[in-house]
Amino acid sequence: MYFLILVFFISCQKEKRVNDKTTTIDATKAVKISDYWTLPKESFGLYQSNADHASSGDTLSLATCSEYVYSPFGRLNSKRDLGTSRLGNFLWTDRIEKMDNGEFEFQILKLNSNNLILFFDSTSHVRSTYVFKGEINDSDVVFADNIKIGMTKDDFINAFFDDFPKDQLVRYNTIILEPCVEGTKHVYSFNGNKLSRVEFKSNSYWTVNY
Repeated sequence: MYFLILVFFISCQKEKRVNDKTTTIDATKAVKISDYWTLPKESFGLYQSNADHASSGDTLSLATCSEYVYSPFGRLNSKRDLGTSRLGNFLWTDRIEKMDNGEFEFQILKLNSNNLILFFDSTSHVRSTYVFKGEINDSDVVFADNIKIGMTKDDFINAFFDDFPKDQLVRYNTIILEPCVEGTKHVYSFNGNKLSRVEFKSNSYWTVNY
């Protein structure tokens, strides 16, 4: 009996190389990206079916079901929440845009070189984000999980992974987070080892400008 338990325990472990050191991770929680193993945080909700094809050149693209990808500045239910949120220091205005299927209200936010367009869809029953479009360029804006411009690549990836091999991370200059239910994509650009820009790209056919 003891032997069978020992065999089962070993079968649920995988070894990998991280910075020339062998570490053991739980294979039931690990996710393979290209040819290396990672250990995402449970809260990150990495969508595994996309993970094997996530790496291309200097870009790492990850689909996630996490709350963060839908609420990158914390949970906001309507524009009434803006004043007490992480976006409270932005100047914002309401704008009505005419689309082919009706008129819709957007919030246009500006702070220094940072721009955001928000859309609160109270009619949808599908999980969605309030960020329609945006670009963040300086550290005055602090995201949920303390993500901000100027942070190191290691600190960024550690917000979402408990274990990610540093010798692989150095390959990437762009990290993309996509919601597992189709929606706005986050594009994190790194200059050297520092986060230099974040862009939100909508998958909508609507055109709305800052």
